Amino acid sequence: MATASRDNATVRTGPVFKDAYIALLGRLDLPTDGVRDYCRQLSEAFARRGELLEIDEMRWETQGWLGAMRHLWKESKQWRGHWVLFQYTALMWSQRGFPVGALASLWILKLRGAKICVVFHDIRYDQARGWKQHVRVAFQYRTMRLTLRWAERGVLTVPGGQVPWLPKNSAKAAFIPVGANLPETDERAIGRGAGVRDVATIAVFGITEGSQGQREAAEISYLVRKVITKAPGLRVVVMGRGSMEAEGALREALEGSGAQVSVLGLLPAEKVRQNLA
Repeated sequence: MATASRDNATVRTGPVFKDAYIALLGRLDLPTDGVRDYCRQLSEAFARRGELLEIDEMRWETQGWLGAMRHLWKESKQWRGHWVLFQYTALMWSQRGFPVGALASLWILKLRGAKICVVFHDIRYDQARGWKQHVRVAFQYRTMRLTLRWAERGVLTVPGGQVPWLPKNSAKAAFIPVGANLPETDERAIGRGAGVRDVATIAVFGITEGSQGQREAAEISYLVRKVITKAPGLRVVVMGRGSMEAEGALREALEGSGAQVSVLGLLPAEKVRQNLA
């Protein structure tokens, strides 16, 4: 089997091993793709158990849907009887949040006789505003219910009781929490940063892009202004996706609060770990 690296993802280019599992991904998310990070680390975890998890992609945003479907039809010829871990977010399988492509892809997998486990990285949408967004969310919930019905198993990243679209008493769904895609903590590195611990700090990792980020900046400001009354000199460290885009809104919201604000932007996983430590 040969593998190739493309757009920071490991892609299979050879035949499937007899007992291999396959993780299937859709569109690449930029500037970071947490689902691909998850699959790479999951593949490493499989390897530590002496098992093989291969990663395949349907890059419909570059191939077009017709090209991506041809790719899946060709590759899945070898997947009969294999477990395919179908990674689901609505925007991984659609441009505007109507993931018809996910259903078409699952239909091909069923025709090929693959055993399907859908990993739901999207769970619920509590911020829906406006009739268009309500229609979109209703479609997504219906899609997730249907994909679970078609699959042999489903994996949820939160407990089933928090999933509004999940059928009652669904025996197919299992709750498996997803941890952070960060290296293990180095206790010595924490020790070297001990002097910083005297400064009370709030760390914010990741802010939603767009108008939701503006609302999150206001919520962060509200929290900081409450805490700083008991922790003068409070430091706010913001890092990860969306942090640079939200910097202006954050600084404006925190103006006059007395908090020290540091916005670090996107960082390598090791740097994130160091800053949190």
